Amino acid sequence: MALTHLWSQVLHLFQLFIFLFQLPGVRGQTPEIIQTPETLSVSAGEEFTLNCILKGVGRPGGVRWYRGPDRNQPPIYTLKDSSPRVTRLVPESPIDFSITISNVRPEDAGTYYCVKYKKTSGTEVEETAGEGTVVSVIATPSHPLIQAPINRVEVGASVIFNCTSDQFSPRDITVTWLKDSRPIQPLRTTVRPEGESISYEVWSSVEVQLTKEDAKSQLICQIEHNTLRSPLKQSFSLGDVLRVPPNIQVEIDPPPPVHLNHTVTVTCNVENFYPNDVVVTWPENDKSETVTDESPVQHWDGTFSLKSSLVVKATEERNLSIFTCLVRHNSQPPVSKTATLIILNDSSEPTEDRLVHSVSYPFGLWIGLFLSKIITGFFLLFLFLRKERRK
Repeated sequence: MALTHLWSQVLHLFQLFIFLFQLPGVRGQTPEIIQTPETLSVSAGEEFTLNCILKGVGRPGGVRWYRGPDRNQPPIYTLKDSSPRVTRLVPESPIDFSITISNVRPEDAGTYYCVKYKKTSGTEVEETAGEGTVVSVIATPSHPLIQAPINRVEVGASVIFNCTSDQFSPRDITVTWLKDSRPIQPLRTTVRPEGESISYEVWSSVEVQLTKEDAKSQLICQIEHNTLRSPLKQSFSLGDVLRVPPNIQVEIDPPPPVHLNHTVTVTCNVENFYPNDVVVTWPENDKSETVTDESPVQHWDGTFSLKSSLVVKATEERNLSIFTCLVRHNSQPPVSKTATLIILNDSSEPTEDRLVHSVSYPFGLWIGLFLSKIITGFFLLFLFLRKERRK
């Protein structure tokens, strides 16, 4: 800032020198505007100075600054009015109308003209103008933003993600997509507008087919631009759009049939689901039962499993009862699995007769026993007849 102030003072002395040597004879001549520099490049957020020195000023009239050749647009500076971001370097000078524009924005890019007006019949008309200063603004891209579907999708579905960034200049920019640090090919990348502009925006899309392992995967949109020392990155958790439905198994311990009045445990295994929002209920013969829920366990791939247990007594009225494990996951329609409780009626000890009569033989065994009795009868008859003949 000290160097800028010193340079301003030097210019001011030079301008006074020119003003003192202007002769009265030149008052009828058209003044000359010395405008510098011809081109200027500045980064967004900084400031730049536009120099305008008048030579041969004789007629009364004001000086205005315009961005662009259109004189019908509002000027960015006049002696009476200016933008808060525009300040005059030497306000008291009659020949120095240099200005500084601070907090530069991409829309500040363009060609600036210093214009001298003269008064004629009570109105001001343009008398002369500088050659113009072409200002280009180097603007850093905004932080990338990833747009994803609102609703979750199941494993195997293909999902399209978009990444956007804007307010950058120059136009050249590179967008790279990464999935867990591995590059993936985008569907398309477009920089708009196609022609010359004060700033640009980029739009890129990529398609990802989701797997169960994507519950822990990260999708990254990376932007590189010559105004950046390092790439800008935005990450998105694929688990935020993934849904893995649960696998359900129902077990009875001990396995049926079970003895009367014994205690049994009915367990519902809700396995490999994502995300971790699941509700388990046990309708038993259209009645709700109290359950014991263990804490969900997360697996290496990011999915979860949960066990829900119901402890009951094998009473006579519960014989052939159907236990249903009803699972509601992530606001989806409920799914269920069932198990049937079979109870043995063994309250009295079986007698020997009951054991004998309860024995069942195969049909072939009965035929064998019958034939053996017939053969034995014939053999005994044969011995009897032989003995009678010897008498």
